[in-house]
Amino acid sequence: DDLVGLDLDVADLPADLLQSARMTLDDVRLELAIALFRAERLSMGRAAELVGLAVADFQGCLASRRIGAH
Repeated sequence: DDLVGLDLDVADLPADLLQSARMTLDDVRLELAIALFRAERLSMGRAAELVGLAVADFQGCLASRRIGAH
């Protein structure tokens, strides 16, 4: 599994950290999924799953940032 050994629950992030970054938990999940996808650590399907999106919707997020599928 791509995330085996990853002991991270973004819900545990301090609220003040999220406020400082002007991000929601969903924003953090999306940024993490995109970063892991770009680093080729997660497939597109697994990255979409991390965010809770359909693959087509995740592709749309990538396209809006001009990030190509690999």
